[in-house]
Amino acid sequence: MNANNKKKELPKETITKLNSFSIEEARGFTIERLYEIEIIIDDIILNFFKSKNSWEFKKIILNGNILDFGKKIKILSGLEIINNKLADKLRRISSIRNSCAHAEINIVHELKIFSDDASKEEREANYSKKRLDVMKSNGKIEEKLLIELLIEFSQFYIELKDNLFSIRFKQSSNQTFEND
Repeated sequence: MNANNKKKELPKETITKLNSFSIEEARGFTIERLYEIEIIIDDIILNFFKSKNSWEFKKIILNGNILDFGKKIKILSGLEIINNKLADKLRRISSIRNSCAHAEINIVHELKIFSDDASKEEREANYSKKRLDVMKSNGKIEEKLLIELLIEFSQFYIELKDNLFSIRFKQSSNQTFEND
């Protein structure tokens, strides 16, 4: 994995904030950020087709009830606006969002014995864990820590938003649709 493909490390403060999210906050966080990504995707599709009725095209054709997120990814791939790697990342961030939005999240309290010199952060970080059961594409259920999914989601969100804005900028500059 080269430096360009490496996921961006999140600041410790961000991880602490993500770890403090309630179940409702985690759901809202992933839903809202994927919606932001979808708005950019809608703009890219809209700009590609340059419809004379752009408002109607966006409100009717690109409406999430008509054309879901997965189909929008297929459109971008089919038009060769994005490559398979970027499409896979978009699918993964959507999968994480769906897991956070729909899976039951369990809070598991773990009893741990700490030495007297253990920090307050260490004690709080290990007190309770939010876990959820995620169904894999093969139908198997796998238990995941919510914080791990939120970190992965955040890393993809930052990367995808940058990549999609770059594509949108290239469109408006009439450049080619190359991406990482």
